[in-house]
Amino acid sequence: MVKLKTKRGIKPPMGYEDELDVLEQLNDNLRAAALRTATDDAGDSKQQAEWDIYRADHQRTRYVHDLMHNPANPNPPSKEFVDYCVAMDYINRQLLQTWRKAGYECACCVPCTRPNPQTGTVCICRIPKAMLPEERRGQPCVTCGCRGCATEDM
Repeated sequence: MVKLKTKRGIKPPMGYEDELDVLEQLNDNLRAAALRTATDDAGDSKQQAEWDIYRADHQRTRYVHDLMHNPANPNPPSKEFVDYCVAMDYINRQLLQTWRKAGYECACCVPCTRPNPQTGTVCICRIPKAMLPEERRGQPCVTCGCRGCATEDM
């Protein structure tokens, strides 16, 4: 069984109980995905079994990102709350930093944003669909199962 570590003893900031409840639920979804991956007997490849983990990680990090950058939110979370979420491993700090870069606002996962060391090319999901050949459109990424996260497609 895969264990996700969180740090105990760090006090949560005041006033964010609702957000922390949602993050706990999203964290439970990640644990369930990790458990499914560890006990997967469906014959899927190891990478396909990890797609749910990448999706759950993206979902919980995107939740905090949207709280921070939603103009309709009258009370965006403080830096203390974001630092607490990073310290407790509720969100992926690297993915949050990647979304701040131009052209990576919709990136699906951190490994897809880095060039492949063997070929020097980027992941298929980072290429705009208009630039892909017809037979490659809609083909899922090998790493995380994303079918397209290029900013131009959003």
